[in-house]
Amino acid sequence: MIFICGEICSGKTYYGKILAKGLDKEFVDVSTIVKKILQTNLRISLQGNPQLDVSIIESLKQLPGDCVVSGVRQQSILESFPDSTFIWLDVSQDIRFKRCMERQDKKDILSWEAFQQAEQKDAELGLQQVKQYILNRSK
Repeated sequence: MIFICGEICSGKTYYGKILAKGLDKEFVDVSTIVKKILQTNLRISLQGNPQLDVSIIESLKQLPGDCVVSGVRQQSILESFPDSTFIWLDVSQDIRFKRCMERQDKKDILSWEAFQQAEQKDAELGLQQVKQYILNRSK
């Protein structure tokens, strides 16, 4: 598997789909898995469940190993796939917020404050640990 990770609006889905198509692999967005588990589309609900990592891991293990996975926010998930390739997209907050406002994809982020709250929820799930895990592996 190839995991593409990054902060909100860093381009995970965009680059993941391009990579998957170029490598003739399946593309999987973790938020799709979480939506199926929780039966919701609201970002606040999707980000507020750190205990979902076990269910996400089990869902990912059922996929073919040759897929591109976008949107992991917990280190425990990456650790469950140690032979995978990990990519961290590092994009400035200003650019990510601009992308978020341009996209307006009904994920309930319509202001700077909501964007910051979404970033905080990602931090609570352990996104910075994900970043460090990926960067430390690439050394």
